[in-house]
Amino acid sequence: MDTPIRIHDRGESFVLSAAGPPTTARAQAARVAKLLERVGHIVRPLCVELAAGPLDPDTAFVEDCDRFVQISERLPPEVAATHGRADVPVQIVQTFGPGAIARAIEACGGLLGRLDALAILARVYDVHGERVAVEGVSAGAPVFTRGPNRWLAGPLAAPGAPLSPPLTLSIEQTFEALVLTIETRWSPWLTEGRPELERLRALTAPDRA
Repeated sequence: MDTPIRIHDRGESFVLSAAGPPTTARAQAARVAKLLERVGHIVRPLCVELAAGPLDPDTAFVEDCDRFVQISERLPPEVAATHGRADVPVQIVQTFGPGAIARAIEACGGLLGRLDALAILARVYDVHGERVAVEGVSAGAPVFTRGPNRWLAGPLAAPGAPLSPPLTLSIEQTFEALVLTIETRWSPWLTEGRPELERLRALTAPDRA
């Protein structure tokens, strides 16, 4: 990667869905895990907030979320989880991933209305050093190795860094499906010709509404 990364406020959105109305927490949890596994070679949550509540029998929506849970792996010191509810304690999970998130959904005591990733890993290509340059962030961003792949994590905890991860990830329960939305924020996922953007496009259909 020859040029410093630029962090943007908004980018392009990509959507995946898993058909099925909200029925039971167990069924929801299984569909959420499958969605996260489908995108796991591109983006992985490090910390999530779950919002759950009762199903409204008239609308078939989880409209009034009254149960909130935050679960996380132990974050590297260079990474900050942001934008979650300040009044919800974070539960550290030793083995974090789709399975742990699914178990947390089942334990919420209601149906999932929304999942928000508060910190993520995003797979990056053509990076060979231990850090990459980021505009406006003197320390840059660390590069993490998991398995054979390289990853960037965010939001960055560095002073002056925008509180924005490389990609945002959320899952929302609609009447007919669970909808996973990924939005690009860092320039490798916004630049034509970059493999990060090409792999997102290959995986998902852009939501251009």
